[in-house]
Order: sequence, then C-alpha cells, then structure tokens
Amino acid sequence: MKLRNRVLAAVAAATIAGGGVLATGAAANAAVRPVSAPAAHVPSAKTITYQVVEVRKGHELAVRASASSTGRIVGHLKAGATTIGTGRSSHGYVEVKASNGRTGWVPAKNLRQVQKKGR
Repeated sequence: MKLRNRVLAAVAAATIAGGGVLATGAAANAAVRPVSAPAAHVPSAKTITYQVVEVRKGHELAVRASASSTGRIVGHLKAGATTIGTGRSSHGYVEVKASNGRTGWVPAKNLRQVQKKGR
C-alpha cells in the first residue's frame, strides 16, 4: 500500500473515531471538521522524536507556520532540544511541535531522528 493511502486510511480512522466528519472525493484533501466541540489532540499513528542539530549552542531554530523559509515564525527550538514530529514533510521541511506547544515546520536538515530504546 502506498504511503499516501496509508496516511489517508489513518486520518479516516482517527477522524471517525473522534466523532468527526470525513470529506470524500475532491474535498478529501481539505481539512476535517469535527461535528461538535474540538476533541483533544489525538496523536497520529506515527509520531517521531527528533533532536535539533546543526544549530550553534545558545541559538534557536525558528519553527514556521508554513514549509518555507519565509513563513511566519510560530515558535522556536533550542539547539540540541528534542521534539515530536507529526510524520508530515513537504519541500525539505518537517512538521514538528515547538517548545511553546504550537505545531510548525523546520528544515529537515536541522533534525536527526532519535531511536527509541528497545528498538
């Protein structure tokens, strides 16, 4: 099964389980809207732990609202910090959670995947 199909299947399952409405057809790429009040964050089936690399000690990596070097800054990650990735990537950027809890994008070159113990 292609990665896109697996991701779509996981999104569909999480959306339906959370009481949301899943769009089909041309609207399948649109955002999913919950039926009632927003549910608590449901972690994706594949969260990835990353460490910030190639950032000088004492400096921070900007977390941006879009996968672009010109996107609005929504948070920061300190050099050497660990963070959780959502599993999404686009144009050389990876979606992660900033130290302030907001989700945004950072260059993939500044992240190294951390292996969980026992793997």
